[in-house]
Amino acid sequence: MRMLHGRMLQLRVSRSIGKMRFVSRFSDYRLGESFAMAYAFLGSLTPVLAALSFQAVSPLQSAAVTTGISAFVFAAIASFRREWQWRIPVTCARDIAIAGMAIGFVFYGLFFVGLKHTTPGNAAIIGLMEVFFCYLFLNVLTRHESLSTSHVLGSILMVAGAAIVLLPGFSDWKSGDILVLLASAVPPFANAAQQRARRHVSASFLLFWRSVIATVALFMLAHFLDGPLPTSVDTRTVSILLLNGIFAFGLAKVFWIEAIHRIPITKTIAFSCIQPLLTILFAYLFLRQSATVVQLLSFVPMAAGMFLLMRSPGTEIPQSTSSPVSH
Repeated sequence: MRMLHGRMLQLRVSRSIGKMRFVSRFSDYRLGESFAMAYAFLGSLTPVLAALSFQAVSPLQSAAVTTGISAFVFAAIASFRREWQWRIPVTCARDIAIAGMAIGFVFYGLFFVGLKHTTPGNAAIIGLMEVFFCYLFLNVLTRHESLSTSHVLGSILMVAGAAIVLLPGFSDWKSGDILVLLASAVPPFANAAQQRARRHVSASFLLFWRSVIATVALFMLAHFLDGPLPTSVDTRTVSILLLNGIFAFGLAKVFWIEAIHRIPITKTIAFSCIQPLLTILFAYLFLRQSATVVQLLSFVPMAAGMFLLMRSPGTEIPQSTSSPVSH
């Protein structure tokens, strides 16, 4: 009887431990979803806040200041977590430089300049093409994987969604849409470099130096093309730049990293589908720009194509810290 009672007690304890582990994993998964939602929310503010700042500074100046502010955020995180590393391989330093120039300089430079000549809604919708380019460059071209029917259909839908936005723009010479499309094709080239660098350094250390490199390059280009930064900027513009740098450029990337640490990256990117809708909402609230029929029509095939690319067997979007979907 004592042995039977002991076994029953042991069984109850093991079941209790199993339930506790399940609850812990479930809670961690929910936390990852919360981080993904927070990332999508903050990321959707980037085009709107950037457009508001253009009233006082140029797009390149806005990108430089915003990126510089985010560098302080990453420095604070690296200091709090004690993640500073001063001895890194030469190849790692080279990869960080590549990421800083490709994503921080070229991507954000094209995106901000393009945003000056288009609407935040258009920029957010066309920005979803980054998922298509990530799949195309990193899965098909690099790994030479064959396209399945779902992959082909997803690619066609995403291209069709972008075309709905872009084709009317050719008659109106909306160069901003083209620049944003070009910008969305840049991160896949730098993803591999970021992944290699991440093996040697922490994410906050990588993001800090990536931001520093981009800030210097953006300021130099802005000074050459637009002249020196205005010495007198109103408090409203300063507040907008701080909000964009701290939250959209800084904390949003931290939330992204925490999200992909807890839930599948495919699900994390899926949350990005709501970014264009939120951007259109914020553009209406803060810029009084109403959603157009073209934007709503283009969003449907873009979201459907993104879903097919993400859910199809064999599809893999690498985990990276770029991405406006991860940027």
